[in-house]
Amino acid sequence: DCTGNETCFTQTITFEDLGDPIPGVTPAPLEVEADKGDFVIIRVNPNPAVSYAQVEFQANVNNSVKMEVYDLSGRMVATLFNGTVKKGERYIANFNTNNLESGMYTIQLYSETTKRYEKLSVTK
Repeated sequence: DCTGNETCFTQTITFEDLGDPIPGVTPAPLEVEADKGDFVIIRVNPNPAVSYAQVEFQANVNNSVKMEVYDLSGRMVATLFNGTVKKGERYIANFNTNNLESGMYTIQLYSETTKRYEKLSVTK
């Protein structure tokens, strides 16, 4: 780097190894904050992704939506969803990232009246 350091460190933190839930305790369901527009992207998991990612979203109205992934040059690299959604329902789009290079990508979920963006980091 600019200060002459030659050693780099990277740290990845996961929560998958925390074990079983505490007996008698039921995890609270993920609450989605009310959002203006046709839908809300709930989460992209895992992020950063190595070989796959899941994009979870919820529809606020009955509508047709499309979900596409773009690289930093603006080139579309995948279409994850293209169809009709129902108000109040949650959807999960599975994304195989094995064929992508390491880097940043933009997930775009849109309808005729609403657009939402989420960043996805892919690491190999």
